[in-house]
Amino acid sequence: MPSTEPLITVQDMRNGTMEPFPETDTEEQQQLLFLIRFASGKARRGVIRASGLDLDDGIANGTVDRDLVMGIMVVAVHRAIKLWRRGFGVRNKQYLEESTEYSDGDAGSSSLVYFTAEEIDDLTPNRPSGSSREAFTITPGPR
Repeated sequence: MPSTEPLITVQDMRNGTMEPFPETDTEEQQQLLFLIRFASGKARRGVIRASGLDLDDGIANGTVDRDLVMGIMVVAVHRAIKLWRRGFGVRNKQYLEESTEYSDGDAGSSSLVYFTAEEIDDLTPNRPSGSSREAFTITPGPR
């Protein structure tokens, strides 16, 4: 059964974004924890769909770089926070003229938390090879 533990912590978010997320049990921290857990589940599911491999196993056995996972997760959660603050589905706001432009279905616009194909590829564990040798080697001989 896959892990349900978050892949990053609130402290990882503070370190990666330099935002002063609260340490106490506030609504803002509860929302951040929700987004972290949501992103962790989406990352695990995305890797399984893309490769059939388990992200947690990849982290444990070293076929996925833990720092890479942390960075991608911070970016995805921070992207969701910025989207939430701006307004879900809002592409652009101009306050002087009071105009708002809404998204019409751009990549990722259907979800608060999303990963790009490249991010999922980076999170996918390398498949362990069955042998350290190639199938065959051709070596030119002397003439």
